[in-house]
Amino acid sequence: MPRKRIAVTQGSWRMFADAFTPELTESHVYMKSSYAKLRHFIEGVERLGHERDSYNARKLEATRKRNEMIVAGNRLVAAMQLALKDHLGSDNEQLTAFGIKPFRGRKRAKKETDAETPPQETAADPAT
Repeated sequence: MPRKRIAVTQGSWRMFADAFTPELTESHVYMKSSYAKLRHFIEGVERLGHERDSYNARKLEATRKRNEMIVAGNRLVAAMQLALKDHLGSDNEQLTAFGIKPFRGRKRAKKETDAETPPQETAADPAT
């Protein structure tokens, strides 16, 4: 059996509760306590919905602030790494302690070997 959406349930509860007149609740004692309980449930569900929305808003704000701090921290780390490279030298092995790769020279390009290039064929001159 499919569940109803919370908004549909709340709406039907409100419509049902609003249909009760004070005379009806006063004339039936058992309805009076049930009506009060229903009103308590309606208020509780609304309050919890507002609370949930407030938590979601705070969560989004915290996530936004955290992301801003991460960007600022990345900039700071990059600047500090640059300062360390400048201070120690870009080829200093002490940079590895900070997680920075020291410059160890450039990889040389592979030279083309004779096997890769086809040999030049000499044209056989039929006249000779």
